[in-house]
Amino acid sequence: MSILFSEIYTKAIALFDDPKITKAYNTNEVQFYKLMYTYLQNAIALFINPVVIGAKLSMYEPPQGLMDIYEADGVHNTFMVDESINLYDPTKQENIGRYIHVFIEDGKYVEAEIDYETRQITFPDILPKGKEYAFEQYYIGEFTENFNGLSMSPSADNLIIGQIKDVLARLLVKAWAEEERNLLLDIRNLMQDSDFKIMGNDRILRSKNAWVDQLDSEILQIQNKLAWGIRFMKGSQKLGRG
Repeated sequence: MSILFSEIYTKAIALFDDPKITKAYNTNEVQFYKLMYTYLQNAIALFINPVVIGAKLSMYEPPQGLMDIYEADGVHNTFMVDESINLYDPTKQENIGRYIHVFIEDGKYVEAEIDYETRQITFPDILPKGKEYAFEQYYIGEFTENFNGLSMSPSADNLIIGQIKDVLARLLVKAWAEEERNLLLDIRNLMQDSDFKIMGNDRILRSKNAWVDQLDSEILQIQNKLAWGIRFMKGSQKLGRG
């Protein structure tokens, strides 16, 4: 069983302390995924315990976006997806969480109809001549290694995989929180201490510090459970001490 990047992002959304993050996800899912991929890469690099899991997480298929652009003629709003794009239906079970489709009219995101047999896209509006329509198929990415077989039973495997996702989600959010915190520290270094406090940044910085500490505590706790589970559910003689 592979682990989809989208599964990590879904868990991470619930951990953010900033409502703007949830709004960004609900407003533009693809842009959210593209933004979060940077922090997921940081999370992968920070996942060093257990070692066997860190090695598996190094094997992944990165996200990829394929875009098709159509020039409006002022008459038609139906277009054919270019044959160079291997089209996937994101509503099919095997593609859920792997692919997402985006439709754009003159720079604005819209809902459109797509026929996966004929490869035809019908946009909602007829744009003036010279304007552009666009279609993007975005592959979200996934860890390609098989994470089954880390224990003696499927139920224990599911528990371990869930813990891996929990750690990755927290490491991702921690990477984002540390960037926010570092920005506040830079602001503090540029401002007088009194001005920094008056603007409320001092309170926000303390909150960020406490949040990062909490994430560190949760990550350590879950990783310890994960290492113990792998070592004793299957035996350390096969996987090493982790």
